[in-house]
Amino acid sequence: MLRFFLAACVLLLSFAAASSVHAAQRTFVATSGSDANTASNCSNTLPCRGFTAALTVTDSGGEIIVLSSGGYGPVTINKSVSIIAPEGIYAGISVFSGNGITIATAGVNVVLRGLSINRLAGIGSGIDMTGGDSLVVQNCVVTNFRHQFHWSRTLREHNCPGASP
Repeated sequence: MLRFFLAACVLLLSFAAASSVHAAQRTFVATSGSDANTASNCSNTLPCRGFTAALTVTDSGGEIIVLSSGGYGPVTINKSVSIIAPEGIYAGISVFSGNGITIATAGVNVVLRGLSINRLAGIGSGIDMTGGDSLVVQNCVVTNFRHQFHWSRTLREHNCPGASP
């Protein structure tokens, strides 16, 4: 009986280890990517399509890097993370309703760099931060919102043209 119990435990643990997906410190998104690539941690060679999928496999404190110009959709950030579009790459977030980026989780630290957030319809904010500890916004463009930014937390740095907190 003990042998059967031990064998069952080993089998159960091996299934659990094989099926778990480990988060990555750095993940990638591209217009040619697929959100099914979360199984490969949105790697450089198998990127995800959108920020939301990449966020699910990015370690807290990790980075999501944009590889190609295009639109990546609104995202709700629930952990400390940096979303970075390198210079020369257009990373757009088109908003038809609601917010472009929502940060409502206590204790998170977020860095947004090189993003373009544009309202096309509806109401909402470009960046809405009602939770979290800090937000750094660098080289971003936030346009066509009644409120480009809405936050009740600490904004450490912001250099978005034409926007004021």
